[in-house]
Amino acid sequence: MFGACDDSPAGIRDRALFAVLYSSGGRVSAVVGVDLADYDPTTGDILFRRVKRDKQQRDQLPLGARDAIAAWLALRGAAPGALFCPVIAGGAVKLRRLDRRSVHAAIQRRCAQAGIRGRSAHDWRHTVATDLDARGVGLRTIQAKLGHANLSTTQRYVHVDADALRRATDMLIVPTIAKR
Repeated sequence: MFGACDDSPAGIRDRALFAVLYSSGGRVSAVVGVDLADYDPTTGDILFRRVKRDKQQRDQLPLGARDAIAAWLALRGAAPGALFCPVIAGGAVKLRRLDRRSVHAAIQRRCAQAGIRGRSAHDWRHTVATDLDARGVGLRTIQAKLGHANLSTTQRYVHVDADALRRATDMLIVPTIAKR
């Protein structure tokens, strides 16, 4: 999907939007609720004010996401307001909050352009959980990143494939008993 984001204003916005969805594991409502003032480009700190149950959550974005946001901000400008805004005909940025339906439409459009099965915005949360688990990040850390109250919820987000199970099995050392 990232590769389907061209260098048009909408493509640059979508790349930044997808980078934040993926790297934060944030809910769509939280990501579209971020204001420009909630993001610090020097540290990559981002504050999600509208997470579940009226909680706030702070996260730090990796360099790739910060680069994508920098490219978006070069188009969006420094006016206060929503970080992610609609791009209208002709590539103009409309300084108002992007809504959830627009995020869903952008994901479907980029999936179609990439020739992949349609995905939902919520799939990003499962993907980040699975990717972090595959890289050896502990479930408690993934739980904190996704903002889950219960570890059992996080466990449902992590998808283990057959190759991972095979690699785990190969790590086991079974003691043998020598015959006398």
